[in-house]
Amino acid sequence: SMTALRDHNVEIAEDVIQRDDDVDRFYLLSVRQLKASIEDIELSEKIGIRHPRECLGYRLITKSIERVGDHAVRIARNVLKMDSGISADDPIFKMAELSQKVFESSIYSMQEEDLQAINKIVVEAKKVSQFGVSLETKGEDGSGNIELSMVLESLRRVSEYSADIAEVALNMNIKQV
Repeated sequence: SMTALRDHNVEIAEDVIQRDDDVDRFYLLSVRQLKASIEDIELSEKIGIRHPRECLGYRLITKSIERVGDHAVRIARNVLKMDSGISADDPIFKMAELSQKVFESSIYSMQEEDLQAINKIVVEAKKVSQFGVSLETKGEDGSGNIELSMVLESLRRVSEYSADIAEVALNMNIKQV
């Protein structure tokens, strides 16, 4: 979505929007598998779930991932409303880079066993969200446009969902201790 924003590439934006159906199907498939694994111990073991209570954590994580996909679509739709691309020097791209990094870290946190490392991801995600708030405040002089504000809000939400994912991973690890 951010490449589409920078280059005002309508084709990429439309591709992102179409891929949302795949993300939604992945989410529904994940939920079905989690429900089935609660009822079937062998399936649960086969997909790596050690205890049925983990299913709730994974359900929350997959919902957050699905919502991140929804925000990628929101960004793409805002690109379609814009008349031109945005300079690669715009701070919104720094926000996008930070949001992507913290999202990827939150996904890896599900495999992490070091509680302090996971907690650092939560803290970093919240810092990224605050950075987004500071950019919104700077843009309140009326010179910005609504589409960029919406993109920034979506990037901030991605960071917040990343914090949610890492917090669930943290809670799942705490219960194992």
